[in-house]
Amino acid sequence: ITADLSAIAFDGASPYGGTPGNTGDILAFCAAGVTCTPDIPGSILYWFKPAAGAMQAVFAPGTPVLNPAGDTVPLPVGSYRIEGIHFTDTNNWGRAETSDFIIGDSAPDLSTTMQSTARPSADATCNTGWIPSWAQWPNSGNGGYVCDRWIYTYYPDLPVATHESASTAPTWRQEIGRLSGDTSCSIGYQASWSQWPNGGTGGYVCTRES
Repeated sequence: ITADLSAIAFDGASPYGGTPGNTGDILAFCAAGVTCTPDIPGSILYWFKPAAGAMQAVFAPGTPVLNPAGDTVPLPVGSYRIEGIHFTDTNNWGRAETSDFIIGDSAPDLSTTMQSTARPSADATCNTGWIPSWAQWPNSGNGGYVCDRWIYTYYPDLPVATHESASTAPTWRQEIGRLSGDTSCSIGYQASWSQWPNGGTGGYVCTRES
């Protein structure tokens, strides 16, 4: 778990309510799909107090966390929604909602979603990780140039392994030798001739660009 701001040490004993004077940050664990809020007793199953100045924390089965009563317990295997909650000294709190996480040996849901953002022209470049393309949705459905990328639906901070953008990835020519000019090629390959077969004297090949 990473944060944009350094943590403020939490000086309270419970994640619930807004006890006057409590300040600082906690990470609240609740059941996957359930919103963690300090004003709903029972919604927070476990919580963690980051050290002052911390900007990240790593969790695994058995990591020491606190139960609602403030007792130290090992974090069980399971699916959780983890939220950052900041308590102020005015009896208020705010939260930063995150995605669901799987802690343990369960297989994560690696469903992917395409994100698309408009770009002004065909020559406009895309940010790192985005692929230049065209889509129907810009300009009120008349179409336009876009930048696309794939993300994991439930793990948006993890990069999805995809082919590089056609504008940056080199094109490779793949050739396979064939017995004669009458020999057919597999689907996706074109019949051709190249210099490299037969010890460099040339011969018939099947070729494709990839």
